[in-house]
Amino acid sequence: MRKNAFLTYDPSKDQWGVKLRGRWYRMSCGERFGLKIGRTYVGCRLELDTTWYVELPDKTRFILHPRSAYSVSVEA
Repeated sequence: MRKNAFLTYDPSKDQWGVKLRGRWYRMSCGERFGLKIGRTYVGCRLELDTTWYVELPDKTRFILHPRSAYSVSVEA
């Protein structure tokens, strides 16, 4: 079952995660989820190089900004 959530950054852990059912879940490198772009969720993969980013299906890389929250769809 897919759930909509917000992807947020925890600087104390240098980790991105989502809050589901009142609990914060860490996301790991290689994890896949849907990133909302406009009104559509686009499948992507979370990765870490010198900074955290997501890779879209066409290999485009989108750098995540730690002070931003991103609307995502995750498998729960």
